[in-house]
Amino acid sequence: MTRSRSTAVLRRLLAGGVVTGLAAGLALVGPAGGAHAVPVQGPVLLDDCDILLDGNRVSSAPDWDVDLTVDHPSPVAVNAPVTVEVDVPDLAADVFPEDLYEVGFALYLYFADENGHIRQLDARRTFDTFDASAPLTMGEFEEDEDSAYLDSGRYAWSVIGVEIVLFAYRTSDDELVTYTYECDSDSTPTALFDVGVYDPNAPAAIVLDAFTATQGDTFVVTGEDFPREATEDPDTDVDVYVGDDLAASFDVDEIGSFTGVVQVPQFAKTGKAVPIRAVAAGESAEAALAVKAKKARLSAKNAKSGKKTTITGDGFKPGDKVKLTLKRKGKAKGTTSYKTTATADGNGAIKKAVKLKKAAKGSWKVTAKGPKSHRTGKTSFKVS
Repeated sequence: MTRSRSTAVLRRLLAGGVVTGLAAGLALVGPAGGAHAVPVQGPVLLDDCDILLDGNRVSSAPDWDVDLTVDHPSPVAVNAPVTVEVDVPDLAADVFPEDLYEVGFALYLYFADENGHIRQLDARRTFDTFDASAPLTMGEFEEDEDSAYLDSGRYAWSVIGVEIVLFAYRTSDDELVTYTYECDSDSTPTALFDVGVYDPNAPAAIVLDAFTATQGDTFVVTGEDFPREATEDPDTDVDVYVGDDLAASFDVDEIGSFTGVVQVPQFAKTGKAVPIRAVAAGESAEAALAVKAKKARLSAKNAKSGKKTTITGDGFKPGDKVKLTLKRKGKAKGTTSYKTTATADGNGAIKKAVKLKKAAKGSWKVTAKGPKSHRTGKTSFKVS
């Protein structure tokens, strides 16, 4: 945090009769189409407080425990003008140790979001006298800024520090001094308010929480900068495809973002880089996911040469034309391979009798491949 301002700066503040308000620094929110100012009030506790005299610590001080009110519009477009109002409650009596006169007052209020962005509110004014035994009136401060946010997203702001500076003359000996009441928070503070920011010109984008999934598994997809839900179109949806299969639909919020759980279709196309596409109102974004197939179950009965073996299986897509390959393990006299197909029924099951005419005796391997289900199965049997 920036520490106490120099004496020279505060002297200019006092001498110039600074107008009450916010200096450039706090960039929180701004007006946009459909945005509304919403006063948000919440508790702020900063518990590491000190009193400084001319920049040197002289004592500890009471906690800064207040209910702060922030009035702002949301959502807001990137690079939009901003206006923010902050209402700061009075500072309790007896925080500063002595009476003062011809006072230059400065308030520095520090905000941070969960991504480490820092915003600073600067407010200044002057007044004739200060009675240390009475509360210090803080008041409401407002700032306008031409451009606030550079990136879309959600910003959850917390108060992480405060400095209240009095540059004035002592009543006791007319000496010019600088008193500072400053507080920090050693813990992670609770967010006071949340701001949604959208970028109408940014390309849509999605992020997956997984690199690999098996048919039927789930993954989380997060998207941003899609056409945003607006008052006139409150049902804006984004459709998510796994390959060519529509897998899920989600509601897009007021800043064009969404998060949802997607289940990979049971018979989705497999591969090392299956495209995952999110489409909404003509805009789309794509990522890739390695999709693995589930294994189909397969079994075959032992048989005698010249007789039939019955192959059964399940886990295929209904109607799938499953390719069956029967192959003798190792060299032997007689026929060593057969090929045939079996159509999966409505439950994805197959059953096929194969006549083993002149089949070589010994151990056989069976492989099944379902082109529509993208699944395979293996089993073995013996010919005697």
